[in-house]
Amino acid sequence: ELEDPLAAMVTFGRKLGEALADAGHYNDAEGVLREALDVSEPKGANRAHLLAALARLAIARQDQSDAKGYLEQALRLARQSDARELVASLETMGRAIA
Repeated sequence: ELEDPLAAMVTFGRKLGEALADAGHYNDAEGVLREALDVSEPKGANRAHLLAALARLAIARQDQSDAKGYLEQALRLARQSDARELVASLETMGRAIA
């Protein structure tokens, strides 16, 4: 029995979306990530991770505008959640797309 089934579902959705993106299935990846985003808590590190995955997907699609938007949202939530490693990773990503 899972302690938090919703969080597990969000994590699975993020990992599946990332795997699909890595395989070049961008449309499928976006659909999975957006579905996971729809059921995620409005605040917290899980949502920040999803937004980071969407930012990476936008970068792969060469959509800098969307990437920056997702990245800004992810950074805000990661800082609010005190997810330091994620903040550092997102800041590195931000410098790469700036």
